[in-house]
Amino acid sequence: MDDIKALRADLEELVLRDRIPLSGLEEIKSGLNSEDVREYLEAIVERAKPEESLRQKFFYKDSPIMKLLGVRGSPEVNIGSGYVDLILKDSLGRKIIVEFKRLFELRRNKLMRNELDWREHEEQIKRYVFSEQARFVVLTNLYDWYFFSSKTIIREFKPFYHATFSDLADDLEGYGSLYELLERKEHGIKKGELDDRFFESLREWIKILDGVEFNADEREKMHLILHLINKFIFIQTLDDYGVIDFNWLYKKWTTFYDRIQLAERHKEKPKVAGRYYKSFIRKFLEEINDFFYPLYDTELFSDSLLEKVKDEPENWARFYSALATVLGFTPWQETGLKMGITQYDYSQIDEDILGKAYETYLAEKRKEKGIYYTPKYVTQFIVEETLGKRLEELRDAITRAIRDNDFETAEKLSRELFDIRVADLASGSGSFLIKVLRALWGVYSAVIEELRKKEDQLMGKKVRDFSALVGKKNLIEGIARMRKLFPGDERILMSQMVLRHVFAVDLDENAVEVAKMNLWRELIKLNPKAFRWDNLGENEHVLPNLSLNLVSGDSLMGFSEPETLEGREEVKRLLELWEEFIENPENLEVLEEIREIKDSLREGLDEKYRELLKEKLGEKAEKLNNRFIHHPLDFFMAFFGKDGSVRGGFDFIVGNPPYVRIQNLKKESPEYVEFLNRFYESSHKNYDLAIPFIERGYSLLRDNGELGFIVTKKWMKADYGEKMRGILAKEKAVRLIIDFGDGQVFKGATTYTMILVLRKAKNERLTYAKVEELKESIEQLRAVREPEKWNEQRLNVIEVPEEELSEKPWVFLTEKERKIVKKVHEGSVRLEEVADIFVGVQTSADQVISLN
Repeated sequence: MDDIKALRADLEELVLRDRIPLSGLEEIKSGLNSEDVREYLEAIVERAKPEESLRQKFFYKDSPIMKLLGVRGSPEVNIGSGYVDLILKDSLGRKIIVEFKRLFELRRNKLMRNELDWREHEEQIKRYVFSEQARFVVLTNLYDWYFFSSKTIIREFKPFYHATFSDLADDLEGYGSLYELLERKEHGIKKGELDDRFFESLREWIKILDGVEFNADEREKMHLILHLINKFIFIQTLDDYGVIDFNWLYKKWTTFYDRIQLAERHKEKPKVAGRYYKSFIRKFLEEINDFFYPLYDTELFSDSLLEKVKDEPENWARFYSALATVLGFTPWQETGLKMGITQYDYSQIDEDILGKAYETYLAEKRKEKGIYYTPKYVTQFIVEETLGKRLEELRDAITRAIRDNDFETAEKLSRELFDIRVADLASGSGSFLIKVLRALWGVYSAVIEELRKKEDQLMGKKVRDFSALVGKKNLIEGIARMRKLFPGDERILMSQMVLRHVFAVDLDENAVEVAKMNLWRELIKLNPKAFRWDNLGENEHVLPNLSLNLVSGDSLMGFSEPETLEGREEVKRLLELWEEFIENPENLEVLEEIREIKDSLREGLDEKYRELLKEKLGEKAEKLNNRFIHHPLDFFMAFFGKDGSVRGGFDFIVGNPPYVRIQNLKKESPEYVEFLNRFYESSHKNYDLAIPFIERGYSLLRDNGELGFIVTKKWMKADYGEKMRGILAKEKAVRLIIDFGDGQVFKGATTYTMILVLRKAKNERLTYAKVEELKESIEQLRAVREPEKWNEQRLNVIEVPEEELSEKPWVFLTEKERKIVKKVHEGSVRLEEVADIFVGVQTSADQVISLN
C-alpha cells in the first residue's frame, strides 16, 4: 500500500470514532497503515500542541501529502496580522495559507475527536484572506479541508470548496498542483467551460450597465460601457499578476464607503441619496484614473465617462448598484449574477477566451453574420508559417553571431529584425496580434539571453583583473552597441517591440479597444515584475500608447499606394518623430506632433479620395461613411524608409477576413457593393468579402512579403473566384494552401475553409495539403512540412507547379487521383453532350438563395 492510500485508509478509520480510550490506543495503532498517523497519535498523548503536531507529522519536507499537493511549505510565518501555521507555495511561488485545527485532543484518559466548524473561525479567515499574502486560505484538521478565496469571500463568507482528504486526493488527479485545482474549483468552472462562462458574464455585465442612462446615442453608449468594463478587466489582470496591490479595486471601493452609508441613511430622500451616490462614483472612478494613467498611460484611463452620465439622483443610484453588481461586490443572492469582474482569475483568461467573448458579443450586437472567431491552432500556425519562419532564421543568425563575437553581423541582422512590419487588416480583438507578439518576444529574449551569457563570460560575476579586459576593447564595444539596440530595461524593450512591429485595423472601434487591451495584458504577462507599480520609480506611461499602431476604419477604403505621399517633407518629419518615439515610448509630446501632422495630411487625402469616389460612383459616394484607411499615411513606418524613400509595405499580413456574401451586403449597402465592384479587380459575380481582402492584402505587401489568411475555399472552383484566381496565377503568388475539406474549423457555422499563404515573389511551385480528417491541432498543420507524419496526421500533400494555375477552377489531384480521372475521361461521354443542364448543383440550403 502506498503512503497516500495508507493515510486515506487510516483517516477514514479514525473519524469513525468519537473517542479513543488510551487503554485501547495500542491496539488501534497496530491496525494502522501509516507511520505518520501513528506518530501523530503518540504526539498528542505526549501532550504536544495538536495543531503543531499536524504540521510536524504530515507536512514536513517531501512528505507524502506535500508531494500529493505539489507544493513546498514555510512554517509559522508572520503575515503582519499574526502568525499562520503554514504557507504552501507551488512551483511558481504562488501562496496558500494553511490554518490547522485539531482533529483529536487529549482529555484525561482518552483522545477526543473534534468536529471542524468553519463558521467559528470567520474573523481569523478574513484576516488571513485580506492580509495580501495569499489568494487562498485553507482551514483543515487533516480530514476536512475548507478552502476560501479573496475573490469569492467579498460577496459571501463561506468556503468555495470543501473536501475530505480522500476526496481531495481524488480531485487532484489531472492537476499539477493544489493551486491549479483551486483555480478551477474557485468558481466551479471545468476546463473547457471558461470561454462559455466568461461570454455569458460579459453579456450580463453589459446588460446591467445598459440600465444606466447616458447623454449619448446607442453607439456611443455601448462604447462607454465596453470601455468601462475593459478598464476594470485590465486592472484586475494587473492584480492577478501581482503588478499592483492585492485586491486593489475592492480596497479602493471600501475607501469611500462612508458616502454609501450616508446615501443609504437618506434613501427616503432620493435627491440627497443621489448626491452621495454621485460623490462616491466620482471619487472611485477619478481615483482609478488618477492612479493608473500616470503609471500605465493607455487610453483606458483617459476618458470622459462621468460627464456623459445623465445627472439625475435616481440614475446615480442605478449606476452605483450596477457597478457594485458588475464588479462582484454585491452578494450574488441579491442580484442573481453568479460572477462579477473581480471574481474571475485573469491569469487563466487568455486572449482567445477574452477575444472570443467580445467578438461574439459585438457581432451579435451588430446582427452580423460572417464573423467567426479563429481557433488558436489556426492563428498560431499561420503566424508560425509566415512571420515565424523569418524570425527563426534571424534568431539563429543573431545569436550565432554573438557567440562568434561577430557583433557587426549581429548588429546588421538586428536592424533587419527591427525593420519587420506585421499587420492584420481585420484584427477583431487581436488574437493574431498576440501570437505575433509572442513570436517576436521569443527572438528578442533569445538575443538578450545570449548577450547576458557573453557579458558573464567576458566579465564574470565580479571583475578582479581589469588589465585582462584591455585587449578586448572591440568585444566590449560590440556588446555595448548591441545593448543600445536591446536595452537592459525589458519594459522599455517590450514597448519598443510592439511599436516597431505590430499594426492592425478593424472597422469596429470597440474591437480595436479590446485588441489594445489584449496587447497590454500580454506585455504584463510576459514580465509582471517589470511593470510592478512600486518598481517604476519616476517612470511614467510605461505601457506603449498604441494609437498609431491600431486604428479603426475600413481596410478596403482609402489609398494604398505610397506614391500618394512620396517626396513629401511631412513624411520625412513623421519618420524622424517616430524614431524618437521608439527610442523613448514614454515621450507623449512626440506622439502629439505625429498626430497633428497625420491629421493635416489626412484632410487632403480624404478630400482626394472622396473626389475619386464621386468620379466613379456619382451620388452613391455620399452614402459611404466608413472611415478611410490610407495605409501609406496610417502606417507610414511600413511604407517609407528613414530617408522618406518608398519602402514598399508590410512584410507580413495575417488574419481572418470577414466572410460576407455579396448578396447579403447588397441588402445593407448596395453603394458599398458598387464601390467594391469598381475598385477591386477581383470583384466578380457573387463573391464574398474575403476576396477583396485578399487582393488588398497582397497589394499592401512589400516585395517578398507574405500574407497568411484563413478564408472560405469556394473561390478556388466557383465562378466568382475567376478573377481572383487569374490575379494570383499571373503573379505566381501562391506558396501554400491547406484545404480543410469538409472539416469544420469554426464551431457553430457550416463553412468550408482553407489556409492561404501568398508570397509577393515569382514562386515556382506551391504546396497543396488536403486535410482528410480534422484533428483541431497545430501538430496536424505543422506536419505539412514533415512527410513522415502525413499518414499519421491524415494529410494528403502534393507539390504543384505555379504554371498549372490559371483563372480556370483550381483542382489539385494526387498522382493516384490524376490516373483515375484520366481513365474516366478517356472514351467517356459527358453529360453536357447528351442533355441540357438548366440548373447547377444545388447549394446546401444557402440562406442567400433559400426562401421560406
